Amino acid sequence: ISQLDGLQSLRGLKTLIAARNRISRLGGALSPKKNKLLETLVLSHNRIAECSLSGFENLRKLSLAHNQLHSFPELKQLPALAELRLNGNRLTLVSRAVSSLPKLSTLDIGNNLIKEVKDLEPLRGLLWMKNLNLLGNPVAGEVGADLTKDVKALLATLPRLEILNNRRQVGEAQKKKKKKTAETQEKEKKKVLEVPAVPVAVHGRSFQGKSIQFENSDDDDEVEDEPTPVAARSSSDPSIAAARGRGRGGGR
Repeated sequence: ISQLDGLQSLRGLKTLIAARNRISRLGGALSPKKNKLLETLVLSHNRIAECSLSGFENLRKLSLAHNQLHSFPELKQLPALAELRLNGNRLTLVSRAVSSLPKLSTLDIGNNLIKEVKDLEPLRGLLWMKNLNLLGNPVAGEVGADLTKDVKALLATLPRLEILNNRRQVGEAQKKKKKKTAETQEKEKKKVLEVPAVPVAVHGRSFQGKSIQFENSDDDDEVEDEPTPVAARSSSDPSIAAARGRGRGGGR
């Protein structure tokens, strides 16, 4: 397919995927007034050199990856756009148009020609940006290499960034939370609960065993110390003999 025709009559169109064709331009193939319900537009792997898409209020996903774009597409009045893929083109900078996309959370601009940090400046402070790919641009350096301090400083202004260059990030807040949780668990594990022994009466006399210590663990094999056993007494014990004598005397 080299061009798109007859799409304006499809008023119920929600998804259009025309990837891997020979399309070089959109022209007036789509209309924001007649294709109001359009949510997904995938035109990757074509020959598009320039593109203007404005006024599609329900458009949520746009892919123009692997085309021949030398500049950012004109993107205006796209309040619902959350995912924008422009990787594999010839872009040299990020357009300020991204700052007018309030819901943009995924941006793939990998494998382009972006060289300097200042060319990424429009990304600064984007509140909803969660997934950003810069791999394959000179500004990102070699694969596996650390980003420069300037790039890191710019990325630090993206408060919700979770995935950078296809790798999930662990922010400082998350690191502190994990550390605090680990410390709390360690304290609970070492916590010892002292339980005083309960006095036990045997033959009118009170005995008390040792206190018991329970560790906060899943083991239930601790056994309570038994109270100190009462020593057996023989009939020759003077106290027993005296008690017997008193008993006999009382019977008289």
